[in-house]
Amino acid sequence: MGAEGASRRRIVGWAAVVCAATILLAIGGPLIGRGLLIGADATRTAPPWDADTPTSFVYRHGGINDTVDSGAPAREAIRRTLVDDHRLQLWDPYPDGGAPLGSVPNSGIFAPINWPLFPLGVSHGLAWAAFLRLAVAAIGMFFLLRRLGISRFAGVCGGLIYCTSGFLIVWNNYPQADIAAMIPLLFLAADVLRERRRAINVLAVAAVMAAMLLEGYLPLVLVTLYALGAFLLVRWWEASRGQDPDRPSLSARLRSAVTPAGLIIAAFALGAALVAFQLVPLVRGLDAYNISYRQNNANRLVPPAALLTSAFPWAQGSPAHPATLAVLNPEVRRFTVNFVEQFAFLGAAAVVMALWALLRGRPSRVSRGVYGYCVAGTALLLLVLVGTSVGPLPDIGATLTEALYLLPGINQVPLMRFVAPLLFFATLLAAFGVEHVAAADSPPFRFDRGSFLRIGAVVVALAYLAYRPLRDEITLLVDRKSTDYWGSTVVHVASQRSWILRNSVVPAIIAIAAITVIFVAWRWRGTVRTVALVTLPVLFAVEGLMVTTPMLPRVAESEYFPQTGVTRYLEANLGHERVAPAGKGMLYYATNPMYRIRSVSGHSFTDANWQQLIYATRPEYQLMLQNRLGQSLAVATSPILDRLAARYFVATPTAVPFGTPQAAPPVTGSVTIANGRPATGSIAPGPLRAIQVQVVGPERLRGDLVYLDAVVRDPSGKVLARGRRRLIDQRRTTTYYIGLSGEDLPAGTPLQVQVGIRSDRRDTVRLAATADGSVAIGTIRPAADGLRVTYADEGAVVYQRLHSLPRFRWASHAVVKDARQAYVALEAGVPADTVILGQRGPAAAGAPARVSVRRDSGDEIRLTVDAQGAGYVVVADAIQSGWQAELDGKTAPLRKADHALVAIHVPKGTHTIDLVARPRSWRAGIALSLAAVVIFVALLAWVVIRRRRVRTAQSATSGPDVANPPPSDRPGTPDPVPSAT
Repeated sequence: MGAEGASRRRIVGWAAVVCAATILLAIGGPLIGRGLLIGADATRTAPPWDADTPTSFVYRHGGINDTVDSGAPAREAIRRTLVDDHRLQLWDPYPDGGAPLGSVPNSGIFAPINWPLFPLGVSHGLAWAAFLRLAVAAIGMFFLLRRLGISRFAGVCGGLIYCTSGFLIVWNNYPQADIAAMIPLLFLAADVLRERRRAINVLAVAAVMAAMLLEGYLPLVLVTLYALGAFLLVRWWEASRGQDPDRPSLSARLRSAVTPAGLIIAAFALGAALVAFQLVPLVRGLDAYNISYRQNNANRLVPPAALLTSAFPWAQGSPAHPATLAVLNPEVRRFTVNFVEQFAFLGAAAVVMALWALLRGRPSRVSRGVYGYCVAGTALLLLVLVGTSVGPLPDIGATLTEALYLLPGINQVPLMRFVAPLLFFATLLAAFGVEHVAAADSPPFRFDRGSFLRIGAVVVALAYLAYRPLRDEITLLVDRKSTDYWGSTVVHVASQRSWILRNSVVPAIIAIAAITVIFVAWRWRGTVRTVALVTLPVLFAVEGLMVTTPMLPRVAESEYFPQTGVTRYLEANLGHERVAPAGKGMLYYATNPMYRIRSVSGHSFTDANWQQLIYATRPEYQLMLQNRLGQSLAVATSPILDRLAARYFVATPTAVPFGTPQAAPPVTGSVTIANGRPATGSIAPGPLRAIQVQVVGPERLRGDLVYLDAVVRDPSGKVLARGRRRLIDQRRTTTYYIGLSGEDLPAGTPLQVQVGIRSDRRDTVRLAATADGSVAIGTIRPAADGLRVTYADEGAVVYQRLHSLPRFRWASHAVVKDARQAYVALEAGVPADTVILGQRGPAAAGAPARVSVRRDSGDEIRLTVDAQGAGYVVVADAIQSGWQAELDGKTAPLRKADHALVAIHVPKGTHTIDLVARPRSWRAGIALSLAAVVIFVALLAWVVIRRRRVRTAQSATSGPDVANPPPSDRPGTPDPVPSAT
């Protein structure tokens, strides 16, 4: 028995080493500072950064932009103020007119898994946070499986499978992945509390619940709680049924459930109370923000072929190889699916083990209820996600989905988030399959009536679930067509087919190897069987690394929000005002907090009234929390942007500049330019916004970075203005506009324009030329449009909006209009000295005043006003909710103004106004959290003191009775350890 036990321990130790090594290798260099575990190079795909992005650059991280343009900036802001200023910043003043920051858990930075971000910084701490995430997932799954009766070997394998499963990997740096990692811990702690009912178990459940809530993504927590409730119900029903002939009555069983149910609810309440300082302001403030985009979640958006990614991760292509996801026309960079949403990887070997568990039935030491619960949970979620109508069968999936969304609160949960609990259930089944393989006392597989019934049920279920995915995959591989995320038909290039087939070979080999392990463990004993078992965790590790290596981003530290000429200019000149970025990607949606640039748009929870004003400008793109302005002149000069203090409008260099065009002289030929060999053309005197040249095509460039340079000189050769524009390959003759900050050029001075190229290779370019061989140059002249070009480079063109109102302004007149009337009036334009109030207030005297800014931080604003008569100070921030105002130290009402702004009535004289971020119920949340901490610490101290007293009492006697431990230490059920050999 000693030799057998030593062999078993060696196998378990080997599996643990493989699991630990897999986690370390999955993250790799970023753990020691070699690269960053965040896809920050996503900015390379958007202006202004893309102007310096080499042509050879390929973005390989898929749709993780939220972690770059929203998650990282918010975490950086919170950490910066905590570390540097020793305070918690409650408000983010930079995106969308301002948004809650530290008062809500959206960033997830306070969750324990993200604690490495504080000592190491956000950029380097993310790698260690990912390490903790995978470790927590593996350890939690191990101990949960042990509690369910699984051996150590199978438990370690289950932890390895779960920590490398698709949801935890593809949602890297998202709160969703951290919550999924803690699901096994919550199940474990709650089940122990159900049985043992001790104070320490209450604290454990409360701690895990608090950690999950601190991640900020409540929909996934809600799904977890529903799944946990069903699990605890099954466990209670089995534990309370007793044995014949003393089986208790149903009423007795229900009474026995009161105490554990009460303790579990109390633990959940304590956990929520611990984080009330963020949770209460979040819940209380939801009515101010537009979250309606979460209401249409029951619509079927998961492509059926997503099921294949459970065993064949690259069945639909890979973000690490974007060409495998791109459509036939390479100019249309549109993915066939939202890869992050639909990735359901478990592993081919793990899928084989799960199927083996279904074919063999429950392991001997796993209860019938737990086994049935895992099977039912997996089946239900598979039907919800990919179930459909086949032949005479109705659409079972749609019916179950509609029923599921009848549960309270589930309408806020996107359908694709159910992938997280699906992989949790499937991992449990896979571990059960490993247990059948590893347990020496597992009965041999026999073809009896029960096994035939199970085989038939599994075959029918697989046929039903896999019909559509396989049909769609075959269509993709044979006809090269599929249906994308939006329901459109997408045609794929032939290279995609060969790539998918090549990358399906390894998973197929691993599946065959797993089947071989099952066969060997079934038929052999001794060394051969031991070798087979040792091979099993290696199969799981190989598959896990095959996915984690390409899917976890690793970028150079220099890619972490680099500065550009545009960001430097805006930082230096914006002051207290805002910028209006145009186009689908300018300033990458919401990276502005990293550069301390206030913006009218962004990527955050947006105040509903502020969002309505943005919509009124007819934005180019609207999606959930992202509002992106269009590049038309109507948007750039919108009266609404004037009210929102948009001092600058930032356009992409590819957009046609605003102004009055003047055509180029007639073209009769071409002139060739190269590095150090420019060409010259003449233009009429006067102010400039841009010049226009024609690049004669087709043109194929060899350089990775090629630019058109324009230099405007006077007759003496003095440089008056410069401009640059990125040059790329082209199929035909193309007109290029090169922006210039030349609004102040003198009207009577003849101008010469020198046009050249700058390339890292020996490129030449032909430009359209006139009869005398000079470059044919057109111009864009300033127009009376209220705009002025103040900065232009290869990344962006910055227009100053001359009619923009200051963010802090004086309104000497006030009118009252309801929301609809105000909305219409603001679109048409309102006098600068007039404010529209939502409700009647004190009269304004029509006299002027001077407003001075004394402080303008994230959470506090201090203004001084010298008014010659009564009026209103208007603050163009989205602070109608969660802020308080004081006038000369006394509370003053914040009045809704200009639909989305606020105003404070100020009487005649010199006054001081203080505005402070005070989220609704913020103080109540803090008080509740402090009370919960006191309760938590008191209970913990009581547990420690009680245990010391027990030990002291035991030491005073001859020693504890080993055979009969005290009731306080006696486990509720034995925890046998089945053999691994």
